[in-house]
This record gives sequence, structure tokens and C-alpha cells, in this order.
Amino acid sequence: MHDMSRKTITVVFCDMVGSTALSERLDAEALRHVMLRYYDLLRACLERHGGTVEKFIGDAVMAVFGIPVVHEDDALRAARAALDMLAAVEESGEELERETGARIAVRIGIHTGEVVTSGAADAGHALVSGEAVNVAARLEQHAPAGQILIGADTHGLIAAHAETTEVEPLTVRGKSEPVPAWRLTGIRDEARTLAGPPGVPMVDRGDELAQLRMAFARVVRDRSCHLVTLFGDPGVGKSRLARAFAAEAERDGALVAGAHCPPYGSAGPLAPLAPLLTQALGGVRTVAGPAGLGAHPLGPNPRARLAEVLGGGEAERDAATALARLARTGVSGTSFDETRWALQLLCTALAGNRPLVAVVDDLHWAHEDLLGALDHLADWVQGAPVLLLCVARPDLLERHPQWGSGKLNATALVVPPLAADDCRELVLRLYEPAADPEVVPHATTVAHDEVVERLVHRSEGNPLFVEQIVGMVSESDDPRFVPPSVRAVVAARLDRLEPAERAVLECAAVTGAEFTAADLTALLPPGAGPVEHAVRTLVRRRLLEAAGAPAPTEPGAARWRFVSQLIRDEVYSGMSKLVRARQHERFAEYHAERAPDGHHTIGTHLEEAFRLRLDLGPADATARSTGARAADHLAAAGTAALGRG
Repeated sequence: MHDMSRKTITVVFCDMVGSTALSERLDAEALRHVMLRYYDLLRACLERHGGTVEKFIGDAVMAVFGIPVVHEDDALRAARAALDMLAAVEESGEELERETGARIAVRIGIHTGEVVTSGAADAGHALVSGEAVNVAARLEQHAPAGQILIGADTHGLIAAHAETTEVEPLTVRGKSEPVPAWRLTGIRDEARTLAGPPGVPMVDRGDELAQLRMAFARVVRDRSCHLVTLFGDPGVGKSRLARAFAAEAERDGALVAGAHCPPYGSAGPLAPLAPLLTQALGGVRTVAGPAGLGAHPLGPNPRARLAEVLGGGEAERDAATALARLARTGVSGTSFDETRWALQLLCTALAGNRPLVAVVDDLHWAHEDLLGALDHLADWVQGAPVLLLCVARPDLLERHPQWGSGKLNATALVVPPLAADDCRELVLRLYEPAADPEVVPHATTVAHDEVVERLVHRSEGNPLFVEQIVGMVSESDDPRFVPPSVRAVVAARLDRLEPAERAVLECAAVTGAEFTAADLTALLPPGAGPVEHAVRTLVRRRLLEAAGAPAPTEPGAARWRFVSQLIRDEVYSGMSKLVRARQHERFAEYHAERAPDGHHTIGTHLEEAFRLRLDLGPADATARSTGARAADHLAAAGTAALGRG
């Protein structure tokens, strides 16, 4: 039995069109050379965006995004990679046509869904299997040459960024219903503005805004540099908070510029600073994303503009030369030490007449050199009012635990989830019930209140989750449904865990709402060691939390629970069904030893194990035995409940 897990990933199939004509024109050895170039080309495009090539099948390639590690933007990465593959093959095809007279093209299918993965391909076994793989292959087979077809779940995940055209649903072999499909034609630039997207309100955050205002006032008063880092989980609203403060500071006369650290694909380690430079120098408000820098807003000679701002001395001219290439291409034109010195001079000059607020978003994805440059600015910009506002997930402290420490001019602020009342307010602002209260006022009000409370519970105080889940409920009318975008954010957090930490979480997901260290130990394999260290780490990562103080008569019986039901659900669904069934059976046996009269708990776990085994195939002897024992315990629990009235 291979070590299997379940994941939601994005699958890409790409097949060559025109390979028959090519084989007719070329000698077998020459054809082999062409195919190797073709494989290398596709692999480079896929891996550049974080994809994993599972296999080449003749002149087709299958790749996955989300293995070995899930990213919240795997579907978007797959779409970008597919577009790159089209462009690369077209360019290579022109060269090949000049050489051989034969033209090749590719067609691509992309689909997102749950698969079973073995973790690594071995001995001929596939890396992944599942319906998502089949649908991606069918989409590729129906795509015209030079086109990309994507499935419904992929479209839902990338619709905000993608240029698509809906096509007729596809009738494919093995599917009873037509498969919805869209043609992917492009990805829009991930432009961000410091003003933020309109429409979605910001609720609460008054305390955090007040602290940012105090830091800014201190910078202006003392004409000093201050480093503020906003920490928060994905979707908690830290970027929106930074944009709201930046807009306020700009209204108060500050020069505001922003940068965004992409998760991959930067031209160089300091590339995120290029758009910040162009904004600060040219008054441009748009923050360029990872797709590229586009046309340069400072004209053909950024060095002249830099020299104008910095002044006419020899040192300033050297600094302008050092920064000109960075502003134009995203790659520094000199050594790292000279570049950060030049940045120091530029920040000081820019803040000469009015305060400078530099916002750097997604700092957890920043290269070491960018972190070093910001650290240098915080230490060495003097006599000028500069506020460096960095936005990061707590992951940053896992990679760089000393970030911001040891500085008197550094502040770390944590942006917490919304309190229940604030979360409810946000839900009420966004949720529009479909029913008409004029028709059935009381029923509608009751149903509306129930849906709102479910949405508040499912959102766990995360504004992004509120927005995504409310939007999905408005379409599906099912408040229990969790959008793929939300699941992707949670899954990406879980995939960064160490194996021992993930194993403890999986045991916790089986036990129930609350659990003790002894409960977890009972489910871990022999020799796994004490779980207390892993639990403390998971609490620090805000995945688990204390469920209450232990009873005085039970030393060491502290109880724990998941911080979020969404996290518990994602952990549980990521386990293979066979592993889940076995763990439920083990926990039932453990509970029977400790509390033989706990028939309800024992029966519930055995029932779940029985249902999971039935999902995997016809009931065998093990499944029938598990079901019979579940029935006995549940019957005993029912009899006891009846006796209590």
C-alpha cells in the first residue's frame, strides 16, 4: 500500500499537433532531437511557474500544480504556464518550419479538482489519479490547435484575472453530463492600486489604524525612519488595512509608493522595488504585479530623473547610475552594497520636502537581498521622515525570526481575525438573500438569520473568506459549501507543515471537536515520540488552540481544538479514506478501553469507518465487522438515552 493523500490540484495536459507530418519529413534521429528540444521547452515553461511534470506520453505532457506543495494560486500558475507554452511553441515552431518545412502547434486542457496522490512517482505508478486528470485530458483532446480549454473549477478560481470565452459544453466519453469549458486567451496584469478595489467595505481595524497613525506622526515629528510590519494570516485584511492607511497618509500630504513581492518569476531579487521607484519618482499610483513591469513611466532616461531628484554631486550621480537599471528592468546595475546605499540616498532625498510612505506587500515572498535592503534603510536613513510599511504573513518569521528585532525604530503589529460582531456586520453588508421578504416575511427572516450565522461561523473572522463564501452562497444557496479559493488558501498553509506536525493534525481531525495529547498519542504510530512539542508548534502557527484549562484532578489532560473548522475539514479531507477508516477504528478501540460505556462515541467512530470503507468498494469482512460493531454500540447508546427519557 502506497502512502496516499487527497489534494485539490490543477492538472495540465498538452499535446502536439502536427507530429505526424514532422515524422514523415525527418530522419528518426533528427526527430528525436526535435522532440527532446520540445520536451525541454515545455518543462521549462511549467517549472518556471511552479508546476511538476508527471510524465511525457509520446508527444504529450501531463503536469500538475499543487504537488509536492499546494499554493493558493495553483490554478493561476497553471494558466500562466499554459500561455507561456503556447507562445514558446509558436516561436520554436517558426524556427522549425524554416528548417524542415513542417509546422507544429500544441493544444492544452486544464482542470482543477481533487485527486489521490502517492507523493512521488515510482515503479511506474502515476503521481496522481482521479476524475480531474480525466477531465483535463478530455479538455485537451477537444481543444483546437493553438488553444487552451479550461474546466469550470479552474475558471472559477482564475476568472478575476483571466480573459476567457465560454464555449459549448463538451460531450465527452465517460461523462453523463456535458462538461462546461472556457477558452483561455490571456491573463490580465495583476495591477494593484494603493486605493484598493472598490465595493468591499473595511470593517473595524480602528485600533490598528490608530497605531499606524501614531507611528506616522512620530516619523513626521522626529524626521526619522520607522519600520512597521503588519503580520496576519492570508485573507485577514492586512493589505486592505495598509492601503487604507496609505490613502489617508497621502491625503495628509505624504508621498506614497508601493511594491508587491511576487511568489515567483521576479526578474531579480530587488525587482519589486522597481515599481516603487517609478511611483515615487513619477507620481505613478499603480503597483505592478509579478506579470512584468510594462512600459516605463519615466520615459527613456530614468537616470536623468534620478539625478534630478538626488542632486548634482559625484556620489549622487553614482547613485543615479546604480538605480537607473533597477528602475528600468528590475535588475540592479551594480553591487548589492552600492544599490542599498543608493536606495538610502534616494529615500532621504524623496523625503526632503514631505514624508515618504513606502508600502511593501507580501514581504514573506521577498528575496534575502530585498529584506537586507529594507533592513539597511531602517538603520541608515536619518534626518528624513520615512515610514517603511511592510505587509507579511507570519511565515516570514519562520524563515527570518530576527526580522525587525533589535531596532528601537521597528514595530510589529498583528492583524487578528474579525470579532464575531464585526464579522457579522461584514456578512450583513455583503449578503443579499434571494428570497423576497414581502412574500414570506417571517420565514424569510428566520432563514436569512440562520444563513448569516452559518456564514459568520464558516468564515472564522477572515474577511477574504467572508467575501468568497458569501459570493458563492449567493450563487449556490448552500452556506455549507466552501469555495475552492478558500480551500486553496487553507491547503497552502497546511502544506508548509513538517511531516510530524501534519501527522498530529491528522490524528486530531479524526478524534472530534476536542482532544488531549493522550488521544493523539493513541492514534500515532509506535515510536512517534511525545506530541507536546508538535502541539505547541501548531498552537504557535495558529492552527490549534487551548479548549480550556485541565481539570485539577487530571494533570496533563489539557484539551485542544482546531482554531477553525475550515482547517479541520481540509486536514480531514486531505487524508486517504482508507487511512481515515483505520484511524476511526483505532480511536474507537482506544475509547472502548478507557470508557467502555461510551457507546455513542465508540459507535459514531465505527459508523464513520464503515461508511468510508463502503466508499472504497463492496463491503468485505472487515467492513461488515466494523458495521456490526457500530450498530451494537449505537443501539446501546439509544437504549441508554431512552432510559434517561
